Amino acid sequence: MFKKLEYTEISTLELELLCDSNTFNASNWNIDYSTAKNVFNSDFALDFVSVRSITQYIYPDELTELKQNLLNTDLTDIPSNKLGVFNSASNTAFSLLQYFRKDTKNALIITPCYYSYFNMMEEFDYNSYTCSFVNMYSNMEEFLNNILELKINIVIFTEPIFLTNSSIINNQKFISFFELCKMKNIKVLIDAVYNNLDWNDKFKHFLKMYDIPSLKTDNISILESISKKIYFNGLKSALLLSDKKTILAIEQKYNYSSSPFSVGQIDLLKYYVNNSNYFKEKINKLLDIASNNHILLGNILRNSKILIDKCSNGYFTNIHIKKSKFKSSLDDKDICLQLLKNYNLLTIPSSKYFFSKKGYYSFRINLLMSIDKLYLLTEILLSLDSHRDRHILM
Repeated sequence: MFKKLEYTEISTLELELLCDSNTFNASNWNIDYSTAKNVFNSDFALDFVSVRSITQYIYPDELTELKQNLLNTDLTDIPSNKLGVFNSASNTAFSLLQYFRKDTKNALIITPCYYSYFNMMEEFDYNSYTCSFVNMYSNMEEFLNNILELKINIVIFTEPIFLTNSSIINNQKFISFFELCKMKNIKVLIDAVYNNLDWNDKFKHFLKMYDIPSLKTDNISILESISKKIYFNGLKSALLLSDKKTILAIEQKYNYSSSPFSVGQIDLLKYYVNNSNYFKEKINKLLDIASNNHILLGNILRNSKILIDKCSNGYFTNIHIKKSKFKSSLDDKDICLQLLKNYNLLTIPSSKYFFSKKGYYSFRINLLMSIDKLYLLTEILLSLDSHRDRHILM
């Protein structure tokens, strides 16, 4: 069931050399400017910057009061010494896995997952395995046995599972998984930076959902980010829920291994404490845009052979194009490069995240693109689909 981690990176430099100012990036991580302008309007002028942010270094271990205020805002009983405030989700995950490495060797990544974790596993020389969420879900007994047989001592997954609607922490089927990990002291890292973004239930709080017994054990670490949720990618921030020993160690490590907080990062979190309704309003508006764009895409592509995943949360989904449309010898990397060369369309293959649909080229799309760009994307996709009798890329 488990496979040894074998990961081949698609060179960012190779893609950048083929891009120009007119390249359409359908897989962009960032919010489209016109969408952002529509959602936030004059709010971009909000003063997140204080004098202290500009004139003084601020480090994670100096934020005791802010941590307690964040927990109070979300009405949680989580102790403040089990919460860390950091300046980047990626840096925090990197520091955390480096810290865990001294006690852990055999790692399991439940896929699909962010490719950065595959790179980190290589960096710290973990003995790494992968298992798809589908296999985990359908063969739970075998999954748990494999964890024991391979002596897995750290498990990593995203919540929800990236590029899917699948949840682990909210699913009763996985209680036995959490119980085994607790009993065997297997560390669990949950990357939840895009969690709690359900289109139907709407965003209500930031940390409250983690205030449950099954997630408050010392072997579980949860990575969160309010900046990701409101799509302020330029104001990177991260929160880490973990045991107090780990939080203290990562805070102290940050003081010399990572940069201090930049202008506005702390003030963004303070703004959440004082104006949480602002975040709820704006995040829910973003979710409405993502939901409406998903419906529009589905309607436009309905009579084509281009597939779009069913989706009910977050800001991303998958598009699938039959590989029979392409020269049969092309793998995902080649298709990605050829789409860029022939259509000036930049797509990130979902296989980069260990997600695939048999017989299809799948890629992630950003559902917060503007309507103009969404129509441009569908024009390109329908053009690809119209080539029914010959390979479109030679």
